[in-house]
Amino acid sequence: MRGFWLPGIESFDGRSSESVRTLPGLYAVEALAQLGCYKLMLDDPGTLPLFTGIRSARFPRVMVPGNVLDLALSDLERDDKKFAAHGSITVNGESTLEVDIAGQIRPVKELQRIVAMTQKRRARNLT
Repeated sequence: MRGFWLPGIESFDGRSSESVRTLPGLYAVEALAQLGCYKLMLDDPGTLPLFTGIRSARFPRVMVPGNVLDLALSDLERDDKKFAAHGSITVNGESTLEVDIAGQIRPVKELQRIVAMTQKRRARNLT
């Protein structure tokens, strides 16, 4: 699956030197994780994928304001409870990120039940 992202200037709060604003690497990893979760939800609408981890990451170049990030997700593997994928981001054909991500897959109804229970507990604790 492929996508692109043109981050706004507010996203560039990292620094590679005193004067150069850069995109924090975690933002770029999160963008790829969201792309993977979106793909999984399209394939199986009754589930909610949750990004849970980074297995490995390499950042050969920094991402600066004005860069259009070309996102690609490959080797997406899943079973009933978890998923893993390889993601990459390029800018003008040059690699800026290579990462392996992982996550859990939960039924939406299960998460709705957990949220409802949590809200009830909080309501009891407030009274």
